[in-house]
Amino acid sequence: MDVSPQYVREVVFEEQWRGYKQSQVDEFLDRVAEGIEQLHQRLREATERAVRAEQRVAEHDEAGEAARQSLATAEQAARAMAEVAAEAEKVAEAQRRLQEGFGDLEVARDRLQQQIATVDASAASTAGTVGSRVETGSPAQVRRRRL
Repeated sequence: MDVSPQYVREVVFEEQWRGYKQSQVDEFLDRVAEGIEQLHQRLREATERAVRAEQRVAEHDEAGEAARQSLATAEQAARAMAEVAAEAEKVAEAQRRLQEGFGDLEVARDRLQQQIATVDASAASTAGTVGSRVETGSPAQVRRRRL
């Protein structure tokens, strides 16, 4: 899956009860998108430097100096690529944690709904018991009525 800055900015998550604060999620996604844009820019710059280095190699007769420059540029490009990969991994991990958080919230919501149902059932049962006692009275009152 290609994660572009535009995708991160335009992604929409479904809202659920007691979900994450939308403004914080939006702010996080904006920061991630900015980071990806910076990494893409650094990659473009590193690629441009590599292309320029290759052009210099072709233009110069001094093979040794050109080779050293190419090697330095290639090392810079490799470092930039490693940084891009590391940042992409961080983004993927952040997305995974976000999904786990949504899952945890769904589990908590389900538990709360079960607890609410249990409390409602208990309240209904208690109301029925109290109602029947009010109608029939205490055992002593029932005996007095019979006499």
